[in-house]
Amino acid sequence: MSFTMSRRYARDSRSQRGIGRRLIHDLVVRETGRQSALDLGCGPGTLTAELAAALPRARVVGMDRSAESLAQARRASRGFEFVRGDFRRPPARLKGRFDLVFSNEALHWTPLPPRRLLDGRFFYRFLPAARRANYRRWAEARWLEGLRGVASLLAPGGRAILQFGGHGQLIELFESMRRAFDTPELEGARCSFRYPTYYPTRSAAVRLARRAGLRPRAVRAWTEPLAEKTPAEIVAFTRAFTEPALRELLPPRRVELFYRRLGDDLRRERRRILWRRVLIVADR
Repeated sequence: MSFTMSRRYARDSRSQRGIGRRLIHDLVVRETGRQSALDLGCGPGTLTAELAAALPRARVVGMDRSAESLAQARRASRGFEFVRGDFRRPPARLKGRFDLVFSNEALHWTPLPPRRLLDGRFFYRFLPAARRANYRRWAEARWLEGLRGVASLLAPGGRAILQFGGHGQLIELFESMRRAFDTPELEGARCSFRYPTYYPTRSAAVRLARRAGLRPRAVRAWTEPLAEKTPAEIVAFTRAFTEPALRELLPPRRVELFYRRLGDDLRRERRRILWRRVLIVADR
């Protein structure tokens, strides 16, 4: 099972765009002296142009591991360079090149976790405590790889502005997804679907950043509601992140059954879906 963003992502991810724009408006605009900047995990390039507008003197590059997202970015771009690459093992030609690395909602993505660690549970928070500890060790090692990759992209004296999901991120949505899977028609997906993210605590993220050679200068953790409010909006948001993987596991009719059941559960439970976020501003 691969894991890529749906083409819906650019349209149905208002929450990511909103926080990214706030970070650019509040933090990036202070970095006007920067000469080169990387939008790490740029997706379809929505924020790359805004990053460039905030840094008029900088050469801005977008990097993502999804070929489909980069194709969208290039079609919509206004002369920006987009590079395919994984921040855990960034292309050699990009190392040490940037005096600013900006990343919005990307670092919490991990490789697909080994089945032995998840034991058929699609999200690590649903594991028994002992298995959850094993998964945390594996995921933190992947985080350390990613943060070392970020550090390697920075020129000496460069700065990273990194925002990502924190501990407890979207757990209300994952609980609704688990209930939506709870039918014999979707059992195959429930047992095979693995959601490749890890959301660290604030303290773990800072500890790992330091181990990676970054020097945190500002750290913030906070909670806010998902920008998508109605069940229909939340289902569309969920599709943006899950539909390609589900279509590898299930025929179209059953994929649609899952999203109908998810919408029904959201209407029934009426729970607010909450972002838990962490921001680290760090120097190399």
